[in-house]
Amino acid sequence: MPNIDRLNGVTATDIASVDNHNASDIASINGQDLVTASLLLDSFGTNVLVAYSFRKLSSSYTGAAIRVRETGFNTETDIGFDTNGNLDTTALLAHCSYPGASGYITKWYDQAGNNRDGVQTSAGRQIQVVSSNALITKNSLPTTQGANNDTLIISGIPLTAQPITSFEVYAHNTASLAGNSQTFGGYSVYPPNGNFIVNRTHRFVKFGVITNDGTGQSSCLGPNNSNTDLHVITRMVNGSSSVLRVDQSAQTLSNTPQSGAQIGGANQDRIGDINTNSYNGNLSEVIVFAADKTSEFTGIETDIQTYYSIP
Repeated sequence: MPNIDRLNGVTATDIASVDNHNASDIASINGQDLVTASLLLDSFGTNVLVAYSFRKLSSSYTGAAIRVRETGFNTETDIGFDTNGNLDTTALLAHCSYPGASGYITKWYDQAGNNRDGVQTSAGRQIQVVSSNALITKNSLPTTQGANNDTLIISGIPLTAQPITSFEVYAHNTASLAGNSQTFGGYSVYPPNGNFIVNRTHRFVKFGVITNDGTGQSSCLGPNNSNTDLHVITRMVNGSSSVLRVDQSAQTLSNTPQSGAQIGGANQDRIGDINTNSYNGNLSEVIVFAADKTSEFTGIETDIQTYYSIP
């Protein structure tokens, strides 16, 4: 049975007292914990399109975090959250306990409540989360490990015009690659693959959920950064008003994104890709909003950086 986050439709954070007992003094009701902590989307969830994470992002979300296939017997199961709202790594490792077994994500559930899950049914293209009975981690927290052709397909994102804001938590796979700059962030729109929110450099994280408007290529690169540290990348896409930030630091773009670029409404909505520009890094969290979230940058970024121990 899930923990209690509402009483008679009132969220736990809005409850002052029950039968003259202060809410702060109530640990549980009939053996079920009363969840009073404010989660990220409780405070900043307006206009959210999709939200994927290994931590619980919304107190109203009651589903699992991910669905995982283990390689011992190729069985699948949903993995939820522990009592602290973190990924239930005990259940995950128990599922992948066959000697030498690894775990791969078949579905990354959308915590925005829109059922826009990231899905991959092909075993050869699934993103990894457990390697040989061990969690894949970054900053001591579970994360993913991508590889060429690893992709999660997202369905149901409505065609949405700018402004669009995304927050992504990821790390480069390697600190240096011959002949390639180490670009963090940036934007790109170019036919035929239509990726818009993209780290364009080879073999790093590539998250493309925004389709192009058919007016040709537009590339807007962010800073070079040769490290494998975990970072929070913020992109607010709105033509000449677009913003790119890395760990709350504003970056200078080489140019501006197309004013007509859109999200959703096509077959391009995915995490990862199917070529050598694929997602090969560590991705921990992705949240996309159909809005200009500039006024909330600091609050959202601070929450993310605090949780993931990002300086």
